[in-house]
Amino acid sequence: MVKGAKQEMFNLFVPFAADEAETGEFRFSLIARRVVISQDRIVTLTSQEARLLAFLLRSPEQIIPSEIILEEVWDYSGGKSALTSTIHRLRQKIEPDPKNPQYLQQIGDGYVIFPFLRR
Repeated sequence: MVKGAKQEMFNLFVPFAADEAETGEFRFSLIARRVVISQDRIVTLTSQEARLLAFLLRSPEQIIPSEIILEEVWDYSGGKSALTSTIHRLRQKIEPDPKNPQYLQQIGDGYVIFPFLRR
């Protein structure tokens, strides 16, 4: 798949402004590296966590293969340890129960973000 086609496939989410986006229970600012969850929890992210969350929020409820995440967020493909450790840290910050993630889930060899808690 050519890079332009991949980007088009995962650019379904339209941000409110250049550095801010809101979808589901998330209000996210890439520049401030903050996310407000359910209007009451404010979480500060590292720059890499913020880049990963911004990328995933562009395509909520869609499985994004790890390979594409690595290429788009880290600008390389190959080892997944950076991705898995960033996912782990992000879950620790945004999930009500990180061991049983509801927002950020791994499905097969990809990840999907669900912007609403499934009750």
